[in-house]
Amino acid sequence: MTVRTERLLLRPVEQRDAAAITAALQDWEVTRWLSSVPWPYAREDAEWFIAEAEAGRVAPLAIMRDDALLGIIATDDELGYWLARAHWGQGYMPEAAAAVVDAFFESRGENLASSHLEGNARSAAVLSGLGFREMRRQMRPSRPLGREVASVVVELTRADWQARRSGT
Repeated sequence: MTVRTERLLLRPVEQRDAAAITAALQDWEVTRWLSSVPWPYAREDAEWFIAEAEAGRVAPLAIMRDDALLGIIATDDELGYWLARAHWGQGYMPEAAAAVVDAFFESRGENLASSHLEGNARSAAVLSGLGFREMRRQMRPSRPLGREVASVVVELTRADWQARRSGT
């Protein structure tokens, strides 16, 4: 799947993305908010991740602007994403996430789940802005932190998304 937005191109990850993925996830301020990414993050980790995508076991999209990889977004089991710190605060993630949510509801289920670690105000704002509603709080393993952490599980229904998009 490839998706275009006003400023971005969302396309399947490729081996040429390995260096940019590695550089972004070597930043603790990015990785500390993710649950399944190893720390420290190595080039081999990016190559493994991309190989998983190429084999069809996961379906991440590279968030691209002007041939630069800004981050990754996917709706495999739930909506998940990260953005390199240099690109925070510029509205890229809400733009990318809205496009991916649109594509999800055009082709798949009635409900889309996501979650964020407690304290991750940026991610909470993205999800809230898309119309996700808190369902519960739970503990989940954090690979980079090496322990269980509190997370907020949220959900967006097709009906809520359609109402939001139509302005009703």
